[in-house]
Amino acid sequence: MTSPDAGFAAAANAAAAAFAATPPYITYRLRLSIQRGDASHDERFDVAFRTSDGKATVAPHDGASRAGAPPALPPALDALAQWAFSLDHVAGQNVMRVSYERPQRYAFATPGPDVDVVVPSIAGYSVRYAERDVAHIELAPATPEVRTFAAQPDHFVYRDVYLDSVTSLPYRVILVAPDEKLTLDYAVQGGAWLLSHIAYDAAERGAHGTIARYTVDATYDNYAFPAADPE
Repeated sequence: MTSPDAGFAAAANAAAAAFAATPPYITYRLRLSIQRGDASHDERFDVAFRTSDGKATVAPHDGASRAGAPPALPPALDALAQWAFSLDHVAGQNVMRVSYERPQRYAFATPGPDVDVVVPSIAGYSVRYAERDVAHIELAPATPEVRTFAAQPDHFVYRDVYLDSVTSLPYRVILVAPDEKLTLDYAVQGGAWLLSHIAYDAAERGAHGTIARYTVDATYDNYAFPAADPE
């Protein structure tokens, strides 16, 4: 059995390679359910996405097409990269934007002839297999710097990575922040590693100590990969 740190590194390397191979143009259907407190609404969109710059054409089921960012996270997203996102409300629409994305690639030193054992490690985290299941990696902040980062609002850290035991590609990644949780589910669609579902859950703290739940649930399907820009 490989170490859990090596398992995480293999997953990150596989994710970086799959992300780099993302087709240049993607069309898909997005079904979005948003709930804030007691209010909720559902929407459906047809989206044409350009990988190079994240631009999209978004066609709501009951409205006119518009250009701009997709109303949820883009379908091609390397969750094991260094990345950040923002959640905004633009003209009455929910918009998730990825601020930056820098794939992580791990390489561990090759031991010399006098070394019997090498123990790779992921900086800042304690990493272990959940109940010795090599397809489920659990992580927790392990250094003062990462613990301080994780304690700040909107600062997400890894908690769980579920990966395919053959390809090492993650099929579920869970990140947490104070009062927030983000779950990203993946599937291989037409040879491309893409999101199939996301769930975002947050506690919004209001005046007088009131707490309201804010959730975003998005399902991605009907993927196709045009040869030219669908715009």
